[in-house]
Amino acid sequence: MRCTSLPQQNNFLSGNSRLAGARTNTAAAPTSRHGSMVVRAAADVDAAKAVLDKAAAESDVRDFDPRAFRRSLNKTGRYTRNVTNDANSLALMEDHGVGYSTSGLVAQMREQGNEWKQGNVTVKLAEAYGFCWGVERAVQMAYEARKAYPNQRLHITNEIIHNPGVNQRLKEMDVQFIEGAEGEKDFSNVKQGDVVILPAFGASVQEMKLLNDREVQIVDTTCPWVSKVWNAVDNQARKGHTSIIHGKWAHEETIATASFAGKYLVVKDLKEAEYVCNYILNGGDRNEFLTKFGENAMSVGLDPELDLDQVGMANQTTMLKGETEAIGKLLEKTMMTKYGPAELNNHFMVMDTICDATQERQDAVYDMTAKQDVPEEKLDMMLVVGGFNSSNTSHLQEIGEMKGIPSFWVDSAARVDVAANKITHKLAHGELVETACWLPEGPLTIGVTSGASTPDKAVEDVLDRVFKIKDPCFSSLNPRTSYIKMSAARASVKLQAGNSSSALGGARVRSIRPRPSRLAVVRPQAVAATTKQGPIILNGQILHSIEPHRLEIVNGMSDFAAEHVVPLLKPVDKCWQPQDFLPDPESPDFLDAVHELRERSNNLPDDYFITLIGDMITEEALPTYMAMLNTLDGVRDETGASPTPWGQWTRAWVAEENRHGDLMNKYCWLTGRVNMRAVEVTIQNLIGSGMDPKTENNPYLGFVYTSFQERATKISHGNTARQAIEYGDDVLGKICGAIASDESRHEIAYTRIVDELFVRDTEGAVLAFADMMRKQIVMPAHLMDDMEHGAKNPGRNLFEDFSEVAEKLEVYNAEDYVSIMEHLIDRWEISSRNVSGEAAEAQEYLMKLPQRIRKLAERAGARKAKAPKKEVAFSWIFDKKLVI
Repeated sequence: MRCTSLPQQNNFLSGNSRLAGARTNTAAAPTSRHGSMVVRAAADVDAAKAVLDKAAAESDVRDFDPRAFRRSLNKTGRYTRNVTNDANSLALMEDHGVGYSTSGLVAQMREQGNEWKQGNVTVKLAEAYGFCWGVERAVQMAYEARKAYPNQRLHITNEIIHNPGVNQRLKEMDVQFIEGAEGEKDFSNVKQGDVVILPAFGASVQEMKLLNDREVQIVDTTCPWVSKVWNAVDNQARKGHTSIIHGKWAHEETIATASFAGKYLVVKDLKEAEYVCNYILNGGDRNEFLTKFGENAMSVGLDPELDLDQVGMANQTTMLKGETEAIGKLLEKTMMTKYGPAELNNHFMVMDTICDATQERQDAVYDMTAKQDVPEEKLDMMLVVGGFNSSNTSHLQEIGEMKGIPSFWVDSAARVDVAANKITHKLAHGELVETACWLPEGPLTIGVTSGASTPDKAVEDVLDRVFKIKDPCFSSLNPRTSYIKMSAARASVKLQAGNSSSALGGARVRSIRPRPSRLAVVRPQAVAATTKQGPIILNGQILHSIEPHRLEIVNGMSDFAAEHVVPLLKPVDKCWQPQDFLPDPESPDFLDAVHELRERSNNLPDDYFITLIGDMITEEALPTYMAMLNTLDGVRDETGASPTPWGQWTRAWVAEENRHGDLMNKYCWLTGRVNMRAVEVTIQNLIGSGMDPKTENNPYLGFVYTSFQERATKISHGNTARQAIEYGDDVLGKICGAIASDESRHEIAYTRIVDELFVRDTEGAVLAFADMMRKQIVMPAHLMDDMEHGAKNPGRNLFEDFSEVAEKLEVYNAEDYVSIMEHLIDRWEISSRNVSGEAAEAQEYLMKLPQRIRKLAERAGARKAKAPKKEVAFSWIFDKKLVI
């Protein structure tokens, strides 16, 4: 029987505000380590040990279900893990230099093939470097928390990421770091109603339980890739396996992972794994085993004689990829040797938990250093920038050293002494050393990379000092005017009018210099000689509502589309294809791969499948969307194969989007959990019914609609990606993440078009934005029909029920709708537009609208909370019923 609380005799759960306590290892592990034992140095060893004590104390108590507890947090109303994409918070991150560079050296390097020449110095930037998605998300959530809770006390249970500059910024924003003495974390200052941030590495389940008991607001920034590892070790514990965790026992992520495991053993490298495997095969001295690993690296009571017959593999996500893979293969081979191939699955479990971002950064350094024998490609040295306690950064330096390249790891520009040509840097094994006469005379080629917790500004500051050493006359690089547009909150440093922007906080995009002709805003004069032509009314619907002088403005934007919209498309050979994510039908292991896919998808709950299927059906209705775009005056593809920029964009956009539904459809089919015929009926009905977004053939309205809609789909797919990873289906997580990335790029394109409309016709753009918001953004699939839902659930509507499920799972809800509205209001600088007449009224309406919609949503939510729950059958999942 599963309990909802941990045993009360535990000191931690009986009200003690400090995470510490005595611990007795029943396996008689020694309390000290000496002689030939491995000594693992860490600055916060005592604190790590204290939390591991508590994690280990709970590891054998499996009547507490950590997975169920995490899910229960969602229902408390005091827990969030959502990103709001608040534009002011994103702008502040940029002001603080804790995000992607949009105008500095790194941004310019990206535009020039990741290479920069300054005097006799050539800098080569790795293809993948710096902030990963999980880190960016965590920092963004922390900034958003400060804005969302301006009057509450904010705490964080550890460093948000391993970067001293970012953590210092949070302290300056009055975020209090929970610290303590003598290995204890002191939670005594955390009171009911406070806000507590969980860092990107996560927090132990014991800490979460304490915080929940104190009724604080929890902002969980844990990286979904870390959550995926938690699910892996939890699954292993449920099947009685001991988790072998490749990691560093004092690292925050490993501490958290251990708290979700049952029995566990932490191995730091392949050598320790070989020792374990030799013990499994040949036995050995039990006391020696316990002494070697010590109490910090294993769960309480772990007995190598009894607990290594069934093992599972997991890893700290930031470990060296090749070593993790080698350990996994070694464990698999060991268990196969001992128990035979037929019994392997009963004695060994493994799931790919190597973080994509960690892997990409390591692969990029391998690629950068692969041609040391080619003179023009040879690197004279490697410069690695990242926090000194960053595990993933240490491995980047390690790769450089393995290739025989002098590699210097610094955590900030302060480590580089310009006057003395001296650098203080950290070696891979942890020693901090000083190197004099660091940069030699003459030409120099430097390879540069940075850890996943390192903002671009840190790299730029270090390179600035490198250039000053090599050239005493060098002052600094001036950030050039970027195509990235800043928030209205940064009016004092606002870019020249006419610049468009990338999606704030989204993926890195190529910055484009504005054309000289657009460096100043010239508002087009109304064409006085033009007689205003009224719109056409057909079947009660307003059509072709754009005024002639505004149609002329659109007609004049073809060059803009060619220069700033069409380049956002990807060549077909650079695009992913659905088969890249699916089992290969030509492979002899095809059926095994399908079986693995089904095993993974079995962890996905039915309500998740409803949101996934609804999103997939929305993507499958592409003929409808192409038809809608081709109704817009001034930008339509008149022939179906027109070479105009607008025709090229529309066809290629549809072609890119077509992959989304195709991939999701095939994946759903392979899971065996989806009634594909019911889905196919729904798709055919949806395409046959079409859609009416009320854009009136008006390109102003059409592009406002698509700007909003692309951001909404990006949010929805991003959330399904995160949840898939958390449920243990990492492949589906990658699928949804790849789709979300496409949607982000397409969002950039459509919002750029509206940016330009604001430059050329401010009043017309304001009026169109307000008009579209008054009509409300209708989701593309609002006419979906499976021909069964109403009959099986009298009085109910399929689209509305799908939307209810998506809202319940926090895939897309009313708050997301409002946040998109606020984002566009800020991006298009509605508050600062100098307009009059109707446009001024529209401006006032837009500024008040988010709060009004939010209040309406709150009232609707309150009514829903009081309404009785109902069971609703969905044909898509074979008439299974969900409570709505």
